[in-house]
Amino acid sequence: MKKIVELICPHCNQILNERKSQLHCSICNRSFPIFDGIPSFIESDDGKILKFYDEWHKKAESFWNVRLWGKRKYFFPYKLKDYLKKNIVFRKIILNLCYFEGRKELFFRNAFKNDLEGLVLDLGCGKGNDVYSIAGSVVGIDLSLYSLLEAKVKSIYQLLVHGDIIKLPFKNEQFDYIVSCDLIEHIPLPLKDTLYSEIYRVLKKGGKMVHFVTTDSKNIWFRFAHRYPDLFHKYLIEEIGGHHGLEMPTDLVQRIEKIGFIPLYKKKMLWEPQEFVLRFNNEYKYKFILVRLWVFICKILIVNEVLGIIINIPLGLFTRFIELIMPFDDSQHMGIIYKKQH
Repeated sequence: MKKIVELICPHCNQILNERKSQLHCSICNRSFPIFDGIPSFIESDDGKILKFYDEWHKKAESFWNVRLWGKRKYFFPYKLKDYLKKNIVFRKIILNLCYFEGRKELFFRNAFKNDLEGLVLDLGCGKGNDVYSIAGSVVGIDLSLYSLLEAKVKSIYQLLVHGDIIKLPFKNEQFDYIVSCDLIEHIPLPLKDTLYSEIYRVLKKGGKMVHFVTTDSKNIWFRFAHRYPDLFHKYLIEEIGGHHGLEMPTDLVQRIEKIGFIPLYKKKMLWEPQEFVLRFNNEYKYKFILVRLWVFICKILIVNEVLGIIINIPLGLFTRFIELIMPFDDSQHMGIIYKKQH
């Protein structure tokens, strides 16, 4: 197994040694298996949590397709679409003009602009994201062994680890950058402080953490959604992948800054059309006619790719303006960048 970081025992913090396709702790005498080059620190499990995330990763793509489009119709020929996605000039145009099309990627690219290359830790890496490689060599950690094996096939990460982000099996101050996308909202509120303390521990002094987070909100759509607690729990928590750690943006940043991180950038964001459809294309739309109307419009924009790109430009400009002037706690997504003190 390639050694680019020091792996430690999550129980006693002793540096581990590799023995016969296992990692061994000489202090507490525990051994951790290595599956196809992926060290695993998940020793015991009642089956529910790991099974949930493995199954979620397996069904996520088909779940999104059915919820968003039913049977999606493609208006661009496949070869042309593939060419345009790979074309650097076209991709830059899409990222900058079509706000919703690639704002996650654009957020992370801007976060690392002009930074020196270093070692990156991707928390909850899933099947992998090649955008982080612009900041240096990437280590990924996830609860789902299925998703890690999928990420291994892509060969974009230097090391993949099967483990719990609440007990990071890494030595202190090893990483220059710690990133996550659509992860923080999955961490239950009682564990949030532990998570940020672990991030602080393994991040180098002066290092940055960069997160794209879904939040709770006080805007009109969330106020409407909260009026139906059963539907909120079903469609905005459970079916979206287990968003048990939703919290208000104000609470989110206060929690992080309490640990000792220094804020560098906080971007307020609203949902893109597909996020709205994922959460409200269900019983919710029969509760309020405006919800039904906006779901209908969003589905048209998603299904018709040409129309979606055309409308995305003015809609994105309007959304940018609203995001600038709206109250902080009206955010539905947050892009946050923090620095560890020297």
